[in-house]
Amino acid sequence: MQDELSVDKFHANDNQLYQVLHNIPTSEGILTTETTQGLLAEALLQEMPEVAYAAPVVPSSWFSSGGVLSLNDIYVKTDAQYIGQDFFNIFTCKFTTGSQQELLNDKYAVAISEEVAQKLFKPGEEIIGKVIHWNKENLSGDFTIAGVFSSPPSNATDQYDLLFNYELFFEARPFLTDWRNSDPSTYLILKEGGDLEQFNKKITNLLHTKNPETNHTLFVQKY
Repeated sequence: MQDELSVDKFHANDNQLYQVLHNIPTSEGILTTETTQGLLAEALLQEMPEVAYAAPVVPSSWFSSGGVLSLNDIYVKTDAQYIGQDFFNIFTCKFTTGSQQELLNDKYAVAISEEVAQKLFKPGEEIIGKVIHWNKENLSGDFTIAGVFSSPPSNATDQYDLLFNYELFFEARPFLTDWRNSDPSTYLILKEGGDLEQFNKKITNLLHTKNPETNHTLFVQKY
């Protein structure tokens, strides 16, 4: 029981950290999913003053399988996560070297875990600025290493070896500019003193304001 209670509770902003969930009416009842609209985080920041930070995240679990990272003749199977601009303001992710901001500034940048770094590089070898190849369908390409991070602890729901800029994912799936489509998860930090019940009343019909034909609704709950 104690282990279950500790899941995802290591984030510094845990008290104010929420996830947006998406309700879809079906003939069999309400289907609740973690997939949300590609523009949702941006809209929350612009339209909801209660929101301090919001970010889209495409977790590694969204993909049916991992990809392959390579450098010269070294190949490593890895899992990737795609993150929005406010990710590091929401979640705790320690960089041991490099720059979180550089990752967010460049959609062709990547951050790798310490474990992956050990497989690709020799001890003491310069890592930042090196170019590695990521092979994952239409997200493949050459990327410059912007940082190295400590892997998520074992009590983290989302486990990943690589961090990429969400802009890359968004660009590869242009239909996400349409509010009728969804893929990423959306997370946010509510400002101190915010009323969760009142905020959920405001967000419930947000999708209807973007697409008057929809009967889908949103709500947030503690992550």
